[in-house]
Amino acid sequence: MRYKLTFLAGAAVGYVLGAHAGRARYEQLSHLGSRVAAMESVQRARETAVEQATQLADKARVTVGDKVGAAVADGRHRVEDALGDRLPERLRTTDATSPGGPNGAGAGI
Repeated sequence: MRYKLTFLAGAAVGYVLGAHAGRARYEQLSHLGSRVAAMESVQRARETAVEQATQLADKARVTVGDKVGAAVADGRHRVEDALGDRLPERLRTTDATSPGGPNGAGAGI
């Protein structure tokens, strides 16, 4: 059912954007769209969709953030190991600024 509604909404938007029926037809469709958008059930569905999208975005941010943070830390240690003493002091990881340290970011990040 969700896919049918998505398809119909897309078809309606496509028709409105691509229609050559003139200004009167555009105004008619625009008025219909406003009436549909003002319906309580449509507003509830919109709110539900926004809440679900927010929750999924937060979950994705945490998941991706953890993976990226681990990859950055791993890459940082590889660079430090490869460069050794040639790495400037300000870019070296110390205990206080390591990924698990107080700021959780690592030096220079």
